[in-house]
Amino acid sequence: LIPRLHKFSALHPDVDVRIATNLSLVDFQRDDVDAVIRLSKERPIDLEAIKLCDEAVTPMCSPHLLEGPDALKTPNDLSKHVLLHNHSMDYDPDAPVWRSWLNAAGASDVDDSRGTHFSLPDHGLQASMDGEGVVLGWRFLARKHVAAGRVVEPFDLVLPLESSFYLAYPEAYTRRPNIVSFREWLLNEIREDMNTENFL
Repeated sequence: LIPRLHKFSALHPDVDVRIATNLSLVDFQRDDVDAVIRLSKERPIDLEAIKLCDEAVTPMCSPHLLEGPDALKTPNDLSKHVLLHNHSMDYDPDAPVWRSWLNAAGASDVDDSRGTHFSLPDHGLQASMDGEGVVLGWRFLARKHVAAGRVVEPFDLVLPLESSFYLAYPEAYTRRPNIVSFREWLLNEIREDMNTENFL
């Protein structure tokens, strides 16, 4: 979202965008928030909610980790590298983590208990681009970095998240001009991406 906001601002210079990122659910009656982008297994029933996209995970790393004596060639080669962990899905016991991916890949020689831990997926992704290790990256969030060659997907195995991204807000906000403008812009951005690439 962040690298695209200049496009929204150019179209709607009268709208000030304020982004707050945390893992807590918003209370619209208490918090000064107009809308949220929520990752959820089901469409939020207490809000007006529009599904934006699905998500899936696969290992990602700097292209440099595909070279040299410890080059990533097979899943078991992950034993030679730092695993980067994302804890943003800890509330969902069914969400794929390193152990579930390694089991699915048949990689029995990799200790998934080690590595560096992050609370948000984009932090782990940035560390992987910086060559700090291999992250179980979110493909939709990372797709522009993959296309630019800043990060690569060394293996074909992809595990889907059971959760999807939703834009959500109270039903009473549906016709607010700022909500309408942001919703239409965001959905157009997603549609353009879906038309240009198939990432899942």
